[in-house]
Amino acid sequence: MSGIYTQQETYGELVRNLVLSIPGNIDATAVDNNNTGQTHILRRGLGMANLTTGGQFVDWDDDAADGSQVGTGILLDDVDLKDGDPSATATDHLGHILVMGSVMQANVIVDSAGAIANFVSDLAGKIWFL
Repeated sequence: MSGIYTQQETYGELVRNLVLSIPGNIDATAVDNNNTGQTHILRRGLGMANLTTGGQFVDWDDDAADGSQVGTGILLDDVDLKDGDPSATATDHLGHILVMGSVMQANVIVDSAGAIANFVSDLAGKIWFL
């Protein structure tokens, strides 16, 4: 296994050797609220959840009641839901979601810093936060 991770390493390097990621259909309604002016670009590290209806992935939302309030993984690569055209309509996209492994908690993106504890709790036993 790899040694201790530092904040200087990229997100991809923060994933240990033993990981499980799955391809997932990301719903066009997903947003990265912390990506000011470009919320349609989902950044790697974004907390993800599954909608109860349809099972598509969206950004994790602790205050929701549609399934997105239960964290299921972390986005591994940036996904632009508008394919580089900010004036376009967002469309569903394929993305890779980490569902088992270890990551630096400081690199996980959720809507509010106070909510990270709930996201971490959702993923207990699946993703280990360093």
